[in-house]
Amino acid sequence: MKGVRGLAGLPEFASDAEIAVALVGKARAAEAEALFPALEASGFPHVDPRFNARYVPAVRRFFDVEYGLAAAPGETVPPMRRRL
Repeated sequence: MKGVRGLAGLPEFASDAEIAVALVGKARAAEAEALFPALEASGFPHVDPRFNARYVPAVRRFFDVEYGLAAAPGETVPPMRRRL
């Protein structure tokens, strides 16, 4: 898919709409964006009121931890590694 850059193509702070498009594409962006408030209960970054946007590196980190690519705060080994 030419031109698709995901979160790496976003500025440090991005709107929910921009993040949703970067995560799942335009066709499913509204569906993904609707999940963000519920994901906040699991540690998804909140909207920073100073920028009225979310900090994109924290969004990346949230998903890296969620999918076992990084350790959660306070852990030394990512969850997927522990199960091996």
